[in-house]
Amino acid sequence: VEGVTTLGAATVELLNSSNDFKGNVVLNNAGQVALRDMNNVRIQGQAETLQITAGTAVEQTGAVVVEGISRFEGSTIALNNSLNSLGGEVTVKAARQATVHVASNLNIRGEAAVLNVNAGGNLQLGNAKAENLNAVSAGQISQAFAGSVLVDDATSLEARSVRLNSSENDFKGLVSLDVEQNTEIRDLNN
Repeated sequence: VEGVTTLGAATVELLNSSNDFKGNVVLNNAGQVALRDMNNVRIQGQAETLQITAGTAVEQTGAVVVEGISRFEGSTIALNNSLNSLGGEVTVKAARQATVHVASNLNIRGEAAVLNVNAGGNLQLGNAKAENLNAVSAGQISQAFAGSVLVDDATSLEARSVRLNSSENDFKGLVSLDVEQNTEIRDLNN
């Protein structure tokens, strides 16, 4: 598709690997959306659930609002609009860098070479694996009950409080903290 693609149906499944949305993809109060593009995808708008797979990059041209679960996959993921709202669990998979910024709470899991997450509320990490992790929360950074955080290099945590207390966590590099209140971090090696 050369121009803008607007999606507003209750169910949208465009999963052919040869799809190529060259213009912006606008989610117009869509329901369950699953979209695949052979190159990059530029999205904005609102949906109940959202699954985006890109051959290269997942980007945005405006705020993205998703009530339920979201899944983003591409070589890079750049969802850095501070007005984003991702209500359910968010899963990212990026060969290089994944950046997710939301206005309120964020529940995220997945893997990327560099994982940058920023929540205007509380931030909950599920199973997360990265070479470098940069996490910012206006509230608490915590983790899912059965989750583990695995970071091969540097970790930076900025929040009111941090509670990453799974015995399966593994922070192999330097952990930098900018925390106003309490910090509890467990590591399987220490």
